[in-house]
Amino acid sequence: MKTNDMKSKLITAILTMSSLMTWATTYDLNGTSGYCSVEDYYYNNEMNECWFINTNTYQKITIVYDVDTEEYCDYVYIYNVSDAGDETLLCELSGSEYGTITTTIPNGKAKIEFVSDGSICYVDGDEEYNGFFIEYSSSTFTFDDTFLTNGNATIAGNLGVGIVNPATKLHINGPIRGGGTGGALSVSTMFGSLLMGPTNTTYSSFSTDRSRFQFNKPLYLNDAKISSYYSDLSLQTNGLTKVTILRSNGNVGIGETQPFHKLHVHGSMYLRSDDYNSYSGSNTNHFYWYGHRMMMGTQPGDYAHNIFMLQPGGSDQGELVSSLQLWHAASTTSKDLRIHLVSSGNSYFNGGNIGIGTNNPQYLLDVNGIIRAMEIKVEPIGQFADFVFAEDYSLPTLKDVDDFIQTNGHLPNVPSASEVKEKGLNLVEMQIRLLQKIEELTLYTIEQQRLIESQQRRLEELEKAITK
Repeated sequence: MKTNDMKSKLITAILTMSSLMTWATTYDLNGTSGYCSVEDYYYNNEMNECWFINTNTYQKITIVYDVDTEEYCDYVYIYNVSDAGDETLLCELSGSEYGTITTTIPNGKAKIEFVSDGSICYVDGDEEYNGFFIEYSSSTFTFDDTFLTNGNATIAGNLGVGIVNPATKLHINGPIRGGGTGGALSVSTMFGSLLMGPTNTTYSSFSTDRSRFQFNKPLYLNDAKISSYYSDLSLQTNGLTKVTILRSNGNVGIGETQPFHKLHVHGSMYLRSDDYNSYSGSNTNHFYWYGHRMMMGTQPGDYAHNIFMLQPGGSDQGELVSSLQLWHAASTTSKDLRIHLVSSGNSYFNGGNIGIGTNNPQYLLDVNGIIRAMEIKVEPIGQFADFVFAEDYSLPTLKDVDDFIQTNGHLPNVPSASEVKEKGLNLVEMQIRLLQKIEELTLYTIEQQRLIESQQRRLEELEKAITK
């Protein structure tokens, strides 16, 4: 074996030359954990090996070593390495040693050196050394008790509270308490602050000193409630209020910040609805209200069967609708009812001519088509055909009637077929004229009856004279 005085001389020489010599073999170890070794079958004389460790973390490095070298001759050196590259000897190992050591600089860097001299001693010709094996890993700093610092503390890696393997820069397994009211958590940045957490026994706060909150994802509410306790509730887009719900009475305003009714719409209203029997997305237009115009049905060009329905809940639920009224504003202070429709009682139209089958009615009721009725009553009629029986009525002779018919092809005072085709027929006037002709015919019949009776009497007188 080599003597002890040789040890001191060798150490002095190695430390003197350590910073000047160029190692025969160097290795770079860049993982957060790893190992280096010179095992027995590689262990040889005059070896110069160097491992540079860089875990790329801001943590200390824990090194576990198992060394079996020729004591006082072959050495393993472990160094701290600063960010500037300066090296400080942390420990030297020779002979048989086993243990753990941690670097003192939290920068993830260290250096391992192995130096062997030129004479390995063998006893009985068959003894050899195992060399060394070193494992390293980034250190995790654990507090098992209270830790207090009066200055700044810098943690380069992840910090875990209540967890041994933190996955993020700050990983807390358990509740946290902040410095806000009641322990609420306050988060501050260079732009402002955010306070969140319970601030009293009733509710939790989520507040900021900025003018608004910004969310880049939809908001989902488990109980589907949005409440404004101290003021009106407003929904805005582009910084402008579009929907308002008054706190005082619950009135809803769309485009109106002071709604006077339960639903107050300031602007156009457009409602679209799918077919009630189909949910395939046909989007039929059912109701449209714009300005002074209200439309029901579909847009022009859209095929649809439009239905406007008023339907009660059942036979015991009351009337269909109590009243549908259309008013005319006669002036700024007066109005009159033009159309009044009720499901029970009298309904009436008092707004002008009504056309059925025509869009240009010329009369109060103008029907372009056939009317069917059980009875038609016309009243009042100012003059009827009884004037025929007046003493001063001039009854035309049958000869005059015959001459008129031969000339005109129709009765006197009765419109011709061409006139009826061109101008139509006035039922009341025609009824009066027909009755006039019937009454004239009655007078002709009475006169003929009188003539017949007179001729009958003369005939009877002639028969008596002949038989005498």
